[in-house]
Amino acid sequence: MMKKLAKMAAVAMLVALLLPAEHLFSAAGLAVSEFTREDFPADFVFGAGTSAFQAELLKSSMRSGFFYREQQLDEGH
Repeated sequence: MMKKLAKMAAVAMLVALLLPAEHLFSAAGLAVSEFTREDFPADFVFGAGTSAFQAELLKSSMRSGFFYREQQLDEGH
């Protein structure tokens, strides 16, 4: 029960911290929905990265422990 309450408190704190940030960006005219592909150079490549293994803890009923998924994209994708 205490772990569940701690998780709920952490989520509530995260929401409380992120909501004001959303209002600051939209007040400054930086809403993400206003960006289009035309706002970037033609040769701009969108991407994402991470500095750590992608780890996921599954429910113990499915699998125990941590695992990571490794995937490599083909050249040009």
